[in-house]
Amino acid sequence: MKPRYIHDCSKCVFLETYEDYDLYVCARHGKIDTLIARYGSNESKYISGLVFAISQECKALSIALTLAEKGGFSYET
Repeated sequence: MKPRYIHDCSKCVFLETYEDYDLYVCARHGKIDTLIARYGSNESKYISGLVFAISQECKALSIALTLAEKGGFSYET
Protein backbone atom coordinates (compact mmCIF):
# COMPACT_ATOMS: atom_id res chain seq x y z
CA MET A 1 0.00 0.00 0.00
CA LYS A 2 1.25 3.48 -0.87
CA PRO A 3 0.30 6.82 0.66
CA ARG A 4 -2.33 8.88 -1.16
CA TYR A 5 -0.92 12.25 -0.16
CA ILE A 6 2.48 13.90 -0.41
CA HIS A 7 4.36 13.96 2.89
CA ASP A 8 7.66 15.86 2.86
CA CYS A 9 9.41 14.44 5.93
CA SER A 10 11.97 11.77 5.08
CA LYS A 11 12.16 10.67 8.75
CA CYS A 12 8.53 9.56 8.89
CA VAL A 13 7.56 5.95 8.23
CA PHE A 14 4.30 5.34 6.38
CA LEU A 15 2.13 2.84 8.26
CA GLU A 16 -1.04 2.51 6.19
CA THR A 17 -4.13 4.35 5.00
CA TYR A 18 -7.13 4.52 7.33
CA GLU A 19 -10.34 6.06 5.95
CA ASP A 20 -9.23 9.44 4.51
CA TYR A 21 -5.88 9.51 6.34
CA ASP A 22 -2.35 8.39 5.53
CA LEU A 23 -0.84 7.34 8.87
CA TYR A 24 2.82 7.89 9.76
CA VAL A 25 5.12 7.41 12.71
CA CYS A 26 8.07 9.70 13.31
CA ALA A 27 10.60 8.00 15.57
CA ARG A 28 14.25 7.98 16.56
CA HIS A 29 15.99 4.78 17.60
CA GLY A 30 12.65 2.98 17.77
CA LYS A 31 11.08 5.55 20.14
CA ILE A 32 8.02 7.41 18.88
CA ASP A 33 8.39 11.20 18.73
CA THR A 34 4.98 11.77 17.16
CA LEU A 35 2.27 10.26 15.01
CA ILE A 36 0.76 11.89 11.94
CA ALA A 37 -2.58 11.48 10.19
CA ARG A 38 -2.38 13.28 6.82
CA TYR A 39 -5.65 14.06 5.00
CA GLY A 40 -4.27 16.05 2.05
CA SER A 41 -1.06 16.96 0.26
CA ASN A 42 -1.21 20.63 1.27
CA GLU A 43 1.42 21.38 3.90
CA SER A 44 -1.16 22.05 6.63
CA LYS A 45 -3.46 19.07 5.94
CA TYR A 46 -2.52 16.83 8.85
CA ILE A 47 -3.16 16.09 12.52
CA SER A 48 -0.29 15.07 14.77
CA GLY A 49 0.46 14.34 18.38
CA LEU A 50 1.29 11.30 20.45
CA VAL A 51 -0.82 12.64 23.32
CA PHE A 52 -3.96 12.61 21.13
CA ALA A 53 -3.27 8.96 20.27
CA ILE A 54 -2.68 7.89 23.86
CA SER A 55 -5.78 9.70 25.12
CA GLN A 56 -7.77 8.35 22.14
CA GLU A 57 -8.98 11.87 21.30
CA CYS A 58 -8.24 11.17 17.64
CA LYS A 59 -9.19 7.74 16.30
CA ALA A 60 -6.83 7.98 13.31
CA LEU A 61 -3.86 8.75 15.58
CA SER A 62 -4.88 5.98 17.99
CA ILE A 63 -4.85 3.54 15.09
CA ALA A 64 -1.45 4.89 14.02
CA LEU A 65 -0.15 4.22 17.54
CA THR A 66 -1.41 0.64 17.45
CA LEU A 67 0.20 0.09 14.04
CA ALA A 68 3.46 1.68 15.14
CA GLU A 69 3.63 -0.54 18.23
CA LYS A 70 2.93 -3.62 16.11
CA GLY A 71 5.79 -2.45 13.88
CA GLY A 72 8.20 -2.44 16.82
CA PHE A 73 8.09 1.24 17.80
CA SER A 74 7.47 2.25 21.42
CA TYR A 75 6.95 5.35 23.54
CA GLU A 76 7.67 6.43 27.07
CA THR A 77 5.09 8.24 29.15
